[in-house]
Amino acid sequence: MAAKKKILVIGDDTHLRESLTEILDLEGFSCLAAGNAKSGIEAAKKHMPDVVIMDIQLPDSSGFQICQEL
Repeated sequence: MAAKKKILVIGDDTHLRESLTEILDLEGFSCLAAGNAKSGIEAAKKHMPDVVIMDIQLPDSSGFQICQEL
């Protein structure tokens, strides 16, 4: 059996972030979530997700800056 693909969801909207991870979990993905850029970058470096879905405008950074760092 193939390993589940890991998806990291980064967003400051708690309801949207939790809803998205719940739907992706139901579809068979392994989901991680982060509420800001700093914790999202840390999670990405630690868990090496296959895909990162993120908000472009976060309180502590932008999605573009996160992409550059990762």
